[in-house]
Amino acid sequence: MTGVEISALLHIQDSGTDVDLLYRAYKEALDRTGKNWEMLFVLDGVEEPLLGKLNSLRERDRRVRVLALHSSFGESVAFAAGAETAAGHYILTLPSYLQIEPMEILTLVEELEKGAHLVTPWRHPRVDPWINRFQSVLFNWIIRLIIHADFHDLNCGFRGIRKEVLEEITLYGDLFRFLPVIAARQGFRVKEIRVKHKMELGKRGFFGLGVYIRRFLDILAVLFLSRFTQKPLRFFGMLGFLLMLTGLGLAAEPVIRKLLGQGSLQDRPLFLVGVAVFTFGVQLIGFGLVGEIIIFTQSKHMREYKVDQILEARDPAEAEEKLPHAPEVDVVDRGGPAGLLVRGLSAGEDARWDRYVRAHAGGTPFHLSGWRRVVWETFGHDPIYLLAEEGAVIRGVLPVFRATCFAEGFRRMKVHLSVPYGVYGGILADEEDVEQALLKEACRRAEAEGVGYLELRDKEERGYGLPTSDIYVGFIADLPGKPEDCLGRIPRKARAEVRKGRDRNGLVFREGLEMKAFHRLFAVNKRHLGTPPLPRNYFEALQEEFGESVYLHAVSTPEGRVAGAVLSFAWRDTLMPYYSGSVKELDRLGVNNFMYWALMRWGVEKGFRKFDFGRSRRESGSYHFKRHMGFEPFPLHYQFYLVRSKSVPSFHPGNPETRKAQKAWSKMPMALAVPLGGILSKYLP
Repeated sequence: MTGVEISALLHIQDSGTDVDLLYRAYKEALDRTGKNWEMLFVLDGVEEPLLGKLNSLRERDRRVRVLALHSSFGESVAFAAGAETAAGHYILTLPSYLQIEPMEILTLVEELEKGAHLVTPWRHPRVDPWINRFQSVLFNWIIRLIIHADFHDLNCGFRGIRKEVLEEITLYGDLFRFLPVIAARQGFRVKEIRVKHKMELGKRGFFGLGVYIRRFLDILAVLFLSRFTQKPLRFFGMLGFLLMLTGLGLAAEPVIRKLLGQGSLQDRPLFLVGVAVFTFGVQLIGFGLVGEIIIFTQSKHMREYKVDQILEARDPAEAEEKLPHAPEVDVVDRGGPAGLLVRGLSAGEDARWDRYVRAHAGGTPFHLSGWRRVVWETFGHDPIYLLAEEGAVIRGVLPVFRATCFAEGFRRMKVHLSVPYGVYGGILADEEDVEQALLKEACRRAEAEGVGYLELRDKEERGYGLPTSDIYVGFIADLPGKPEDCLGRIPRKARAEVRKGRDRNGLVFREGLEMKAFHRLFAVNKRHLGTPPLPRNYFEALQEEFGESVYLHAVSTPEGRVAGAVLSFAWRDTLMPYYSGSVKELDRLGVNNFMYWALMRWGVEKGFRKFDFGRSRRESGSYHFKRHMGFEPFPLHYQFYLVRSKSVPSFHPGNPETRKAQKAWSKMPMALAVPLGGILSKYLP
């Protein structure tokens, strides 16, 4: 279903449930929201005759959908399965009987629109029997006492949830009951509201012993998940230390008697019990240490906080100064259901973001959320991913990073970039007003943080009226229809080099190369050019993140020596050779001409239609090589919104200021150039 904003999920376990009554009651409330909705009945091991009733209901209203699980899995699995199927951005989990006034749905939706990620209810006042109220109050009090979660009614499943919450948090067992606690721990905004309690149809009185044991174990599980996943040694260490002290206490008296010659340990079982308890305590501490090692090695992949905004003190004179290149952008109405909302990307929305990028004609690999993860994990540049949303539909996106880069005089400057280490970036939008809204928000954030400038790496002229740098150009050409025609599209001199490498020198082109070997070639090549190389873990992260869309090819001599290599991206029908390296002393064999001709031929065989040769600085060596291969340059429009900077940045390899540094770097030993380059490349995004 397209255009759905709200998905109402109903978990059905009882074949006698009056689905017609539920439909009529919830339909009235959902209609009152003024949004497009669907009602999804999740049948948890329930089939006939309920399935037949729901099919009849579907015939009357196509907004009704049914998801039937083949057996009973429980509330958590049912809602997780429903969330995967749901089309709406807002998900409402509704009880299978009318224990809550249905019109409270309006309150759930209102709080979600105000910015809450999850809205949880507090049935107050309660109308069920006193013994049930007592058990519920005791349960929630224990949770507040142990877990320090300030919620009053976790037993009620009447909730409003943004879809990204259920996409990021894995539900299993009985964890749906504790979803507000886990979501708050993950950094989502959780709001508790009072709702009108109507009736209770559940069990009255005390439950079986097994229920209380399961609830106690659930509380322990949530305690660990909410407080100790980042510091497991504290949990296991405390238990282990207490057990070690207990074991020492039990074994102390028999050991002292043995040392004083007053008895033997053989007939003292208390000593054996103490040793066993002490040993178990040591093992628990070992578990904690193993957990700490895992957290340490994986901590760069974990981010359990979310930044809404940053407020910094600014010089009043600077704040009032008129920026000379401020774009004229109309204010966008953010009120009402049809208003355009520009906000930061929330947790769990990566899939929505990527769907938009892949569908947009101007999308590139550098716009994908995977680029965000690679850049942030490798270099620590903080992403500010902005999206424009109308209702539950994304209308535009803008990937931006906070970065620190070298500026004139080798001083460091804080900037906003779209995007670091990428040829292309900038805004993707459906319409001009959406594009302008994203631009205005990006400029506002750049001003608020007082950076040097905001840089947008656009392929085409966008008409923003901003200062533009024209030092870089791109090279894109159509590939021929047949592999054998690739040689003919290359100019005569380059063809001669290709034939020399292929026929006279016997060069071999093959797919596949270890990343370690590729990085060695890349680093040597960069050292020769006087440029710090990117670290190897960056390339490994690209390969891991983009998987089958990343290709490594190598050129070898007849003796098997690797003479050159190239890393390429696949994007739609375009092959994008992006990073390369070669052995300088083997250039005489025609390695580079042969390698790119062979790559074009391989691309045609694989069905690619375009060859994007990347960017080059005007009049640089790579610029002339690409023209030598028959590619014509087109200007890249890198635009700048200047905040603290007074002019477009000019710190690049063509700047005379950097030539001495380049010359010194080209003579640096590889043992020093590689690790030092990995550090410095952070400031050359």
